[in-house]
Amino acid sequence: MVFRLCHGLISDWLYSVLGAPAHFACENDPDWAPSLRMGVVDKTPEDQNMQEKVAFKQPREATISEKACEQDHLSNDICVAENADSNRLSLVMSVDVDGSSRSIAMFDDCVNLGENEDVDPLNDSYNAFSKFNTSCSTVHGSQSYVSAVQLEDVLKELSELKKSYTSLRNKLTEAECDKVELENSFTEANSSQQKCEQEKQVLQQQISGITTELQESKKVLTSTEERLAESESKRCEVTNALEKCDTFFLSLDSLKKDEKKLKFYTGLPSYAVFDRVVSHVSAHVEFGKNASLEPWQGILLTMMRLRLSLNLQDLAYRFSISKATAGKCFEKWLYAMYICLDSLIVLPDRETLQKTMPKEFKESFGKNVAVIIDCFEIFIDKPSALDTRAQTWSNYKHHNTVKFLLGITPCGAISFVSEAWGGRVSYKHIASNCGLFDKLLPDDIVMADRGFLIAEDLAFFHAKLLMPAFTRGQNQLNSQDVFETRKIAHLRIHVERVIGLVRNKYHILQNVMPVEFLTKKPGHNVAQIDEIVHVCCALTNLSKSVYVPNV
Repeated sequence: MVFRLCHGLISDWLYSVLGAPAHFACENDPDWAPSLRMGVVDKTPEDQNMQEKVAFKQPREATISEKACEQDHLSNDICVAENADSNRLSLVMSVDVDGSSRSIAMFDDCVNLGENEDVDPLNDSYNAFSKFNTSCSTVHGSQSYVSAVQLEDVLKELSELKKSYTSLRNKLTEAECDKVELENSFTEANSSQQKCEQEKQVLQQQISGITTELQESKKVLTSTEERLAESESKRCEVTNALEKCDTFFLSLDSLKKDEKKLKFYTGLPSYAVFDRVVSHVSAHVEFGKNASLEPWQGILLTMMRLRLSLNLQDLAYRFSISKATAGKCFEKWLYAMYICLDSLIVLPDRETLQKTMPKEFKESFGKNVAVIIDCFEIFIDKPSALDTRAQTWSNYKHHNTVKFLLGITPCGAISFVSEAWGGRVSYKHIASNCGLFDKLLPDDIVMADRGFLIAEDLAFFHAKLLMPAFTRGQNQLNSQDVFETRKIAHLRIHVERVIGLVRNKYHILQNVMPVEFLTKKPGHNVAQIDEIVHVCCALTNLSKSVYVPNV
């Protein structure tokens, strides 16, 4: 179609233009206008023949019809040359007019004839022939030839149009790709939106469930707070009740805060002394993890029984244990205290005695008074065995008793306690066989009452006895004996005061002891009554003495 259109346009132009000026390269053409020598040229035979041919063809030019011109036009030699570098197509048409050969350069275009599917050759050819017709009309009007410069401009415009078309085509392709991508992203966005809506619905359901649970939790929390407030009020009541019951249950804090209470239940002067006794005794006792009482509670129970002579059932109620557990606890800790605290009852060395010797003793008897002795008795139940009953009978007390010999230093400290003896035994026998004399040194002085007839026994140890004078066999004492007796009685009385302190402080010594206390428990070295007396005397040494001498 493009070729036929071009062919028709060119044919119309050739028929309409007859007698056009000669081509600028045809020097032999009669219409050629020479620019040099003004046409004065030496004619050659060839030129003469050409003139004759032209003269012969001129009469025939007027009779040439449009059909003959079209046939001649179709018979023209059309040469198509393709340039490989720029893909340019050149069309050259040769027309024979009046026997002359004229070459007319029609157009040189960059049109791609169907090789590139993206380019429309029809539009490009149409634009090219439009430009060509314009130039042809100009040639026809001015009877001039087609300028090669105009053709080059047309080709440049065609090239620029092609480039712009190619860029627009590329942009269209990119736009289509972007459209596809946008459509894909839109599809993905729709799918993600659907998923988000589904997740949103699930989350809304979860939120609604959590909101319901939260409301229920708030209700439970409110009820819990109310119960907590009630529990707190009950706790305060129980705490107040426990604080009030501290005097009954004897907590460690209550003993620490109130020393009067501690002294009442234990006989000790302060909590520091009690704590030291507990730490010293508990360090030598093994107690299991499942023990009913702690060490300080066991020692407190023992001291309360010694101090107040409480019944085991009473102690069981106080410490929330059974009566049997209370009895076992008392036996265990009493023996432990006897082993650990018996070292407090000791006769000091002579240097210590002389340093602590009261002024009254120094002025009256010098510095050699070592010990002041006396005996005291404790009531016991009547034994079932006749021998034991006879040995424990006391004519002085008219009761079954046991006797203890107790010795003190001049400053009032208990320095010796013998084992238990039956109430029938004399003081002399107890003093000679209790082991006191073995602890004396030569020139020591022992002060005693009239019942201790031990002067001869002390002579064997090079010791001396100080005792009041007897009035037996005499009407009255002489003045010297009276003076000496008064001095001895005035200083010897302190032993009786100490014995009274021990008995009054620990009431268990005032009660009637059961016969079971006279026997040794399995694994114990002495009878239980000996343990009781030694522990009471040791605890008395930890307290303030009744005698405060002037040193």
